[in-house]
Amino acid sequence: MPKLSKVMATALNQQMTKEFTASHLYRSMASFCYASDFIGAGDFFYKHAAEEQVHAQLLFRYMIDRGIQPLMEAIPGAESEFTDLLDVFNQALAHEVMITESISEILGLAHELRDFQSVAHLNTLMEEQTEEEALFNGIVSQIRRVGVDNGYGLFIMDQELKAMSKAPAPARIVI
Repeated sequence: MPKLSKVMATALNQQMTKEFTASHLYRSMASFCYASDFIGAGDFFYKHAAEEQVHAQLLFRYMIDRGIQPLMEAIPGAESEFTDLLDVFNQALAHEVMITESISEILGLAHELRDFQSVAHLNTLMEEQTEEEALFNGIVSQIRRVGVDNGYGLFIMDQELKAMSKAPAPARIVI
């Protein structure tokens, strides 16, 4: 397998750091949810933090397999101030959109460089992003419908989020 180009290695390393950052952010969101007595939402974000770690590890392993030593860059502090459950999920959705845009840019670079091994690897991450954006969009829509002041509706949503956090992760992200 040919070694990654320097420009692709840099882009993948930056993406790996973004995935680690997403994990850190989701743990912060879990912390807010737990502190706000949204235990199901806390579990949901905690599970998603672990999934983001897996994404970072997949990039780490891919770079190793392609002859590049991944660089462990500093992870910035995560946002920890949220107004309510809707704010948390809106910020999570915005973060997922940013991650999708970042992967899209790297995918474009991989096509430009004719690095089809990276294209295949990144397509797997892009499929995951499509699912994540749809999931977070749906949750944001539900919270808006229920209303942030509807205690019973939010209780039911929290129970649904708890059930989602217990569902097994898709097989393709298990390493």
